[in-house]
Amino acid sequence: MTGQARIKWATGALDCQANGHRAVGEVKRQAEVTTLDLAAPIPSPTVTACTDISMLKVVNAADGTDVPLPSQLPRYVQTAAAAFQEGRWTITDFVNERNRPC
Repeated sequence: MTGQARIKWATGALDCQANGHRAVGEVKRQAEVTTLDLAAPIPSPTVTACTDISMLKVVNAADGTDVPLPSQLPRYVQTAAAAFQEGRWTITDFVNERNRPC
């Protein structure tokens, strides 16, 4: 991850830690390249994923009790931008569309 993607991921992790929480479980993603601009100077694909958080929960780090979360879909769409950098593809930004089911 680079750019905005890294910032968003790190901010979420730090918020969780600052609140004394930790995530337990598994996130599953089924992803596919939905657009690819090969005419651009640097090819720029968009990746769309179905993100399944039904097996993930947030707990209090101190005692392991469940932390109630806002209501959201257990499976939602995540859209990511990617770029080819330093010999590999990397995610540069992403949007969680938590109200868009998949």
